[in-house]
Amino acid sequence: MVRALAGFLLLASCSTGPTLTEYAEGLEALVDEMDTEMTELANDALSRQPTIEDIRSFVDEQVAIISDFVVAVRLLDPPTQAEELHATALRVLDRFLAAAQAYAAEFSLDANSEGTDNLFTALARIEQSDAMAEFLAADTDLLALCRAAQEQFDATQTDALAAGTPWVPSELKEVVRVALSCDTVPD
Repeated sequence: MVRALAGFLLLASCSTGPTLTEYAEGLEALVDEMDTEMTELANDALSRQPTIEDIRSFVDEQVAIISDFVVAVRLLDPPTQAEELHATALRVLDRFLAAAQAYAAEFSLDANSEGTDNLFTALARIEQSDAMAEFLAADTDLLALCRAAQEQFDATQTDALAAGTPWVPSELKEVVRVALSCDTVPD
């Protein structure tokens, strides 16, 4: 996450502010990095028979990755045409992070409750919790935001038709090509 943000900030510092393309590419790099970290974490977790402590650690690490992502997105400097999208993204991400933290708190079970029966009982209880319901609702909102952002960036490709028209402002001629991996947003 830090590498992607550092590269974006270096690029953005060389000009008066990032273009929509630079902003979108910075966001894409952050999403890709978070997706990679989440995939590696999940692959590691699936490589063994989990205990409650393993699951607690897994969820805590997910929250840390999400928290790092939110901090990195907060540091992005959106161009004027993405300011509203960025502000909305921060509100949705803050809600998602808070929901993930509340969900993680559900895993603060008694350390002595190890064992297969207790593991399944604990997971069933957590699955039915208000924290899980809020986490799933926040996840749905995050996915909708991701898709809306992708649509906004994709819409710039149709603006390319204005490229040969000198009276159209340059910011409306910019074409952004990014893939935000909306279908791989962490669950």
